Amino acid sequence: MKNITKYIVIVVFGAALIFNSSCESTELDIRDNPNALAPEQASVDFFLSSIQEDFARHFDGDADNDPNDNWASGGNSNDGLGYMSMRLVRMMNLNGRNYASAWQASDMDDEWLNAYRGILADIRAMNITAEEQGLSQHIGISQFIEAYLFMIMVDFFGDVP
Repeated sequence: MKNITKYIVIVVFGAALIFNSSCESTELDIRDNPNALAPEQASVDFFLSSIQEDFARHFDGDADNDPNDNWASGGNSNDGLGYMSMRLVRMMNLNGRNYASAWQASDMDDEWLNAYRGILADIRAMNITAEEQGLSQHIGISQFIEAYLFMIMVDFFGDVP
């Protein structure tokens, strides 16, 4: 019986030793995502393409349900400022509802998040790299998109920060 207990202790101790020594790192305080690109590592061309795509979706909505988008709702066909504005100016029927009951405050969350957390954040991050590389066309396109975006946001929401 003593021999069996002795072998079990040796096997358990050996397994614990192998298990503890097999870890590459015990550093678990990772604040930067090693799988994500830093803005200075990203291609300015791809950055601008992403900004343009988000800008188009800002008006048309997000009907493709892509989880990588800036849309909190996960995307549906009732998103986008184009859809919202057609209902508000009566180009589309409100189905018997009036303006007060047509929308809740949360209906515009996707548009607000896409504008501030998506498009504007990407523009500011891209402009730093574009200035370093001397890409004035990219900066000009992003400045136009930013100005137009603020104009549309002011039309929809009034004073915006």
